[in-house]
Amino acid sequence: MASGSGTDQGIRRFEYVDEGSSKFWEIRVDGESTTVRYGRLGAAGQTQVKAHGDAAAAVKAADKLIAEKVKGGYKEIGGHVAAAAKAVEPPKTKPAPVVKATAASAKADKPPKPETPATPAKASKPAAAPSGGTLCISGKLPSGRKKSDYELPLRAIGIELVDDVVKGLGYLVLADPTSTSSKATKARGMGVKIMSEEELIAMTGMAAF
Repeated sequence: MASGSGTDQGIRRFEYVDEGSSKFWEIRVDGESTTVRYGRLGAAGQTQVKAHGDAAAAVKAADKLIAEKVKGGYKEIGGHVAAAAKAVEPPKTKPAPVVKATAASAKADKPPKPETPATPAKASKPAAAPSGGTLCISGKLPSGRKKSDYELPLRAIGIELVDDVVKGLGYLVLADPTSTSSKATKARGMGVKIMSEEELIAMTGMAAF
């Protein structure tokens, strides 16, 4: 995100899709503040607005967050887009050219073989819940639930709840997955998967809050 006068620079959208999750992250610099929206693809997601004191600080903070997302595997979708972007029209396909029958084919006694219908693509199966590993919940969760509320559901799928970012940790749950706290930074350096509470609920199969 290039530094400018600090006015609304439009939304930058990033997406992360793998076998276990599909999520998006958006950021917009508007004057002296940044607005971040994130969540699962297809969902409304959560929105956070943060003031930075002046326009230059807001741009710098946005650049830092974007760099972390790109490092974490997110890919930018379409660069800068307007907040009320119009839907992208599907590309128009050209009609298949009509092949004229040759004299030789016109005299052929045998009729042409019917085309074999294309086999419909099989629907992809939903990603299976993980089995085994450890998970740490850091900070106060948006739902107001306690860490202990997730202990039994996690054990049911073979995941042990731990209190800190330790060696071999598989998952770190944060209220804000884009956080740059010491725990979040340490976890990213160890290759730990960082999740929102919404993703944790989907993993355990608990009722949404």
